[in-house]
Amino acid sequence: FLLVGATVAGFFIFDRGSGKDSLKVSLKGPKRHIAGENITWDLSYENLDQVALTNLELVAEYPAGFYFETAGIEPINPEHTVWRLADLVAGQSGAIALSGQLYGEVDSKADFNFIIHYRPANFSSDFKAEIGASVEINDALYPITLTVPEKINDGDEVELKVVLENKSEMALENIFFGFELGQSFTKVSLTPTTTDYLWPIPKLEPKQKTEIIVKGKIDPAVANPFPWRFRLWRELTKNT
Repeated sequence: FLLVGATVAGFFIFDRGSGKDSLKVSLKGPKRHIAGENITWDLSYENLDQVALTNLELVAEYPAGFYFETAGIEPINPEHTVWRLADLVAGQSGAIALSGQLYGEVDSKADFNFIIHYRPANFSSDFKAEIGASVEINDALYPITLTVPEKINDGDEVELKVVLENKSEMALENIFFGFELGQSFTKVSLTPTTTDYLWPIPKLEPKQKTEIIVKGKIDPAVANPFPWRFRLWRELTKNT
């Protein structure tokens, strides 16, 4: 997954009921988040009706940059977004906690939404209770600095520099840098040396920095303006 940079600086709780007020839903989670750390949502729900609620199903809608890790109940789909919940008798409540890693740009917001579908025992149709929250990303656990020139003169050498810092207390493993530079770019030097503009980084220790530098020349007859793309990603292992 892409890295763009959970510290929790306070929590909020939302409460909302819907579907003839049969199901009350509450959500607890962070107001602010450091990109790259774990984030947990505690979702609780209560049957306010006088009859049982059946066919309960939770659907989670994640923002881009969120990567699911665990939940109190196993999801029923490969995307880890749907859970079957136990029926609730009158007055009964339930809860589920969902955790994962959230990445995103600093000063951006990530929106989460949770929907519980259910059916009262005395109805033949389904209802739903929905609740959502927006989290502010105010810092990055793995800040990235990308330095490139905005303009160059024909024939000048260009330098592209990327710096990644691990500000966490744990080693960062299985990282990859990658540039896509196209046919108009002619390589002069790569630091460190590599092939195909791809740099694997097996491990980045806590508080350590790493950088790559690409130097070359651009032929404006082939492409002007010069298109390029940079990616930094991490390959997840089964235990990551």
